[in-house]
Amino acid sequence: MLNEILSNIVIKLINSLVIAYTYTTLPLYYYRQKPWLRLKKAREERAIPENPLDPGSAWRRTGSTDPKVSALETGTVDCMLETAAKNYGKNYTIVGVKVHDGGKYFYDWFTYGDVIRRVDHIAKGLKLVGVGAGDKVLIFAETRLEWILCAFAVFKLGGIVTTLFAQLGLDGIVHGINQTQVKYAITTKQQLIKLRSVLTQTPSIQKIIDMDGQSMGDGTVDIIIQKIIDMDGQSMGDGTVDIMSLKQVEMNGKKSDIKLSETTLNKPEDLALIMYTSGTTGAPKGAMVTHDQILSQCISNLCIIKHELPNIKRHCYVAYLPLGHMFEFTAEMLFFGCGCRMGYASPLTLFEGAAGLAPGETPDLVLLKPTIFLAVPLVLDRIRRGVTEQLEGKAIAKGIFNSLLDYKTYWRSKGYTTPLTNYFLCRTARQKLGSNVLYMLVGGAPVSIETERLISLIFDVYLIQGYGGTEVCGASHARDAYDL
Repeated sequence: MLNEILSNIVIKLINSLVIAYTYTTLPLYYYRQKPWLRLKKAREERAIPENPLDPGSAWRRTGSTDPKVSALETGTVDCMLETAAKNYGKNYTIVGVKVHDGGKYFYDWFTYGDVIRRVDHIAKGLKLVGVGAGDKVLIFAETRLEWILCAFAVFKLGGIVTTLFAQLGLDGIVHGINQTQVKYAITTKQQLIKLRSVLTQTPSIQKIIDMDGQSMGDGTVDIIIQKIIDMDGQSMGDGTVDIMSLKQVEMNGKKSDIKLSETTLNKPEDLALIMYTSGTTGAPKGAMVTHDQILSQCISNLCIIKHELPNIKRHCYVAYLPLGHMFEFTAEMLFFGCGCRMGYASPLTLFEGAAGLAPGETPDLVLLKPTIFLAVPLVLDRIRRGVTEQLEGKAIAKGIFNSLLDYKTYWRSKGYTTPLTNYFLCRTARQKLGSNVLYMLVGGAPVSIETERLISLIFDVYLIQGYGGTEVCGASHARDAYDL
């Protein structure tokens, strides 16, 4: 009882000091922050019914037309990459990967020119292997730079990328491969073990390319791949499946005099992607997506952050969600097209305390310091529960925390930011995300009101929730960044 009375006194005293400070400094904040501008943007009409007299009418976006990014208007994904490189320059840094050298962890960055060179080499190597226009190529791997390079290479050849979610069960893998009848599979060491176990059930597979294998220079299989082949004495299928490393494919392409088409082999209406769902409600479904649909989705997504285009060089996106899902795939296509830097990361090393972090290893988010972060509701719900559990039994801390949340909620609704509150409330939480996150995009499932409020306040981010699905090529609806 005494502790409760004491905590109430402390909280009321702090609230009194906060109120005194707020109204003393309010004229200065009003002049500097110009809250009326933020409120005007928040109150803008964003959609109207096509037929106001029909309650069941479709709605369409109002206001200015879609922002113009020429790379996203090229009609095909392969042309998008080439146009973006011309727009921003071959020396413009666009993607990074985390490397470990001499006890130090850092991001190694690559330019558009680097990306296009590697894509061309991989495309030539794949062509030597037999991949041509209209061929389906399975990419069955975790999110990484090589995933997207291989996808661009397949598009360059006029091929069709087929994806399977990396955590899919064996039955789902067999279903997806047999339904698409793919001849070529690009995978990783981890997923190669799964593929090997189902090859007798997937007779269409003729060639497997391993992203983790090392180039032997003479075309022979390296020791890592050989160990996987020899496990339990099992062979690769019936002995007719060829396997080689991606490094060897890329090296072969680099050495080759083979010519790639200087013009795109694709049309906007051509099939670009067969993306299989995770199969949570039954057998995985293969969503068939054209080049035009991918780029149209990118343009629609761009409307959410179109006001950031003039400052796109200051932004950085952390790529770690599965590329076998449309949410991540269209996000990366968008950022390639509009010149936003991307750093590849792993869920196992993303946060402090992540299961895959080695002793002394810096978490990916702290190293990369992204400004744009994609999340799924499950992760956000865990963060909310963690915060709630930390405050249990701490009456004063819980009271102060809730008071600061209420204070920030009130003034944010009036169009203000609260820098002093942010310092005490958000600084530690933001450091876990690298301190620079401005936009947090959430999809995949609904986010509760409590979670949305808490996450947006303690991380001081614009939390943009989207709704859609693989079958509709990503988000069909999304919250506006200016919503309060």
